[in-house]
Amino acid sequence: MIDDLHAFRLAREEFERRLALVTSGDHDRPTPCSDWNVRALIDHVLAGDVFAVRALAGATLVEAIDGLLGEDLVGPDVLADFRSGADAVAAAFAAADPDSAVHHVQGEIPVRDFIEFRTTDYAGHAWDLAVAIDEDRRLDDALVGSLLGRIEQRRDVMADIGHFGRGPTGAHDGSEQGRLLDLIGRSPVS
Repeated sequence: MIDDLHAFRLAREEFERRLALVTSGDHDRPTPCSDWNVRALIDHVLAGDVFAVRALAGATLVEAIDGLLGEDLVGPDVLADFRSGADAVAAAFAAADPDSAVHHVQGEIPVRDFIEFRTTDYAGHAWDLAVAIDEDRRLDDALVGSLLGRIEQRRDVMADIGHFGRGPTGAHDGSEQGRLLDLIGRSPVS
């Protein structure tokens, strides 16, 4: 299994690769996240990065989400904005003690878990973007294997959290990627 920061880098690369293909004409396309079009999905990822940097700097939950709800963070150079935000998150994760705690919507969680949440968010939304803009849906095998092993151990907790779609349904093709996507609320065979 790859380490947490390596998995984070791979997931970031997967999201960035799809984001680089998005045009402003794609913004209104639907995504597998039924409440979001492409623009809203990108905004969610950008806001998640701002939240992560604030939380890792010691912000309370209220401070970390301040100004992010209902705001549109998608600017004219969204790829540059994403890279800047993701660089800041990567630096904050690298500097943090993985066993220290951060304020999160799930309560106080270890940084190690927070890295996994951001990694899963990037990976899942990379796939979502690929589906929405009809591009390559295949995620990095090492990333998929690493996340699958971790998430299978938390299957019940992930379903209870409710932040990962409708959770496992069994609607997958049996591949590691299919099983991972199913666990995080995607229907890779529909």
